Amino acid sequence: MTKSSFGKVAPEVEEIIEVTVDFGEEIIEDNSLFVGEEIVEQEGESGLERHVWKGDELISKEIVKEPVKRIVRKGTKLHEHTAYANVSKGDNLAQSSFFDSSINVTREVIDGKQILTSKNGALYNSVAYSTLKNVEAGDYEISIKARKTSDEATAIRFGFESLGQMQEFSDISDVTTEYNFVVTVDKLYSAIYYHFRTNGSVELESVQIRKVAISDLSWEDSGQNHVGVAKSVEKEIPLEFNRFEWKERG
Repeated sequence: MTKSSFGKVAPEVEEIIEVTVDFGEEIIEDNSLFVGEEIVEQEGESGLERHVWKGDELISKEIVKEPVKRIVRKGTKLHEHTAYANVSKGDNLAQSSFFDSSINVTREVIDGKQILTSKNGALYNSVAYSTLKNVEAGDYEISIKARKTSDEATAIRFGFESLGQMQEFSDISDVTTEYNFVVTVDKLYSAIYYHFRTNGSVELESVQIRKVAISDLSWEDSGQNHVGVAKSVEKEIPLEFNRFEWKERG
């Protein structure tokens, strides 16, 4: 209450205020649309509430109009790119099918396969490694056949770490699977380490490192002996061998 200039108590007046209510948004993932594409299925509309105040007290709240949410379909589909190349491979240069040294990784051989287990469950703090000698400049395919033997193993990472050429694979299968990629060595090395990392327990069947010769890399199919497939957000990507997953034609 308030007092008038004549000393009498004046009753507080109710004040009515209309308040805009923001609308929400619903996102629907759509694998028929490419990433970056979207379709607005329903435009949003603000709502309206009527608030009644008496002084500093909210007396009542009335919904005049419910807000209408905005509904948008957003694309999740990746662009698929296909390339072709002739690939020839030399002999396996790895001295052993297994890794012979490690840091924070236990190593044991069971039934002709090596079990590698991270001691701390961290991908970047656990490593197994071996040495490759007399490595000439060129392209090399590193191929590892492995399967996870614990749920903690969600990724593997391998390659020539000292050259900054490592490849990481996630969603590791519990079925023996071949994982491979091609690295480029820029000069002759008398010796170089190749590394393997995991964040769980992995059964390793074999490691192969073979020099490869790549020719006739093209977007055009001219009967090359390998086909490469890459998926990307971009509609166009550079024609680079390591961007693709390659399979030999049968």
